[in-house]
Amino acid sequence: MKRELERGNDDVAMWSDTEFAGAFDPTDDARVFTVYTDIMEWIGRQERFLSEARAEAAESADSWLVAYAKVYGYAVVTHELPSPTSKKRVKLPDLCLAFRVPYVNPFEMLQRLGVRLVETPRIG
Repeated sequence: MKRELERGNDDVAMWSDTEFAGAFDPTDDARVFTVYTDIMEWIGRQERFLSEARAEAAESADSWLVAYAKVYGYAVVTHELPSPTSKKRVKLPDLCLAFRVPYVNPFEMLQRLGVRLVETPRIG
């Protein structure tokens, strides 16, 4: 997943490498690999997906993210919405639904965490 962020070679990549470097866990757990394999097999069995969608799913971090969340009991945070008829892309929420992994949007995550945003006074 970290590699996907670093591909951008931008501010997000720099941030993930400096400020967020310690937050990335390895995905070399055998249980994660087993679930990842199940996910890739599930994608392969879905006749609706075009070959480009399957290839993109194999290259993206989404399948690893869902496998990791499934094994460790985490929820996935995404702005994406389910699209059960999508042919061109394997949507992250659809993977979550297929593998019974909870997912929320970023706003719901902030609400559940009790984050409160306050207005700060302007200086000058």
